[in-house]
Formats: sequence, C-alpha cells, structure tokens
Amino acid sequence: MHDRSHRHEAGLVRRGIVEVVPHPQYGDVILDHDIALIKLSKPVVFNQVHIAPVCLPSPGQKFDEGTAVVTGWGSMAYFCSKKYFPYVTENMICAGLKEGGKDACQGDSGGPMVIDNGVGGYVLAGLVSWGIECAMPDHPGVYTNVANYAAWISEVIAGSETCDAAA
Repeated sequence: MHDRSHRHEAGLVRRGIVEVVPHPQYGDVILDHDIALIKLSKPVVFNQVHIAPVCLPSPGQKFDEGTAVVTGWGSMAYFCSKKYFPYVTENMICAGLKEGGKDACQGDSGGPMVIDNGVGGYVLAGLVSWGIECAMPDHPGVYTNVANYAAWISEVIAGSETCDAAA
C-alpha cells in the first residue's frame, strides 16, 4: 500500500527513535519476553483517517478464538536459519491455520497481531516473534502475548496518548 522509498508520499509520517526500552527479563530464557518499546522523537498526531493508536489488552486477557490480522513488510517466503526452539511459554501465542497458507514471515518481527475489539478499534493481542518456516501446515507462527505485558507497557508509557479500549 505504501512505497517507503518515496520520501514525500502522502500520509507518510517519519519520526526518529529517542529510546528503546527492552523488557527487563528479555534474554533470561531464549525468545521469552520478546518485547520492547520505542520512544519517538516527536509525538504522532492521531486521527481516525490515517493514524490511530491500537488498544492494549487487559492484563491476562485471553485470545483463544477469533480472527487476527498481522501486519508487516517481511518476506512472502521462508529462507532463513533452521535454529528454532521446540517450546512455547505462557508469554507466547500460537496463531495460524492448520492447513497453513497464512502467517508472518522473516522481516515481520515486532509487527502487530491485532484483533477487532467490536467497537471500531483493534486490540494488540500479539507481536510477531518467531516460527518454523512460514505458513507451513501444522506450524503456526509464534507471537509475544501482549496481555502478559500490559501492566509493564502502561507503566513505561504513562502519560502517553492511548486507545480507549471501551470506545
């Protein structure tokens, strides 16, 4: 939809990164706590036409059913390392189709997995983390379970404009 190579594309908003805040437990267990926040150089003006904040889930909110949407600029095919880990922690969500065909892929890491909140917005259920190849049958993608980090995120971003999940 967007050509990021064109500097003055309509609707394009650019911001520098002032600070990266990784989760303090990232790295204690390989790929667990795979989440970080970034502070932008200037605030982004939210408007419902082009840019809106995604809603944070409630702490511990479950996403066992429903349709999720994953966004990214990653690969459409798998072509990377075979060093994957055979376990999933409670801080992760598996998502995909049993028959395959839909998944995030290399280059999408950190991208959002959102679920319609039913009232005109989206809840950030997960972040693209890892998987075995891409869109393979019986190999769902693995996402960071954002609900397990909602309290930490709220603490780090205190004072920032956020989505009203009930709106």
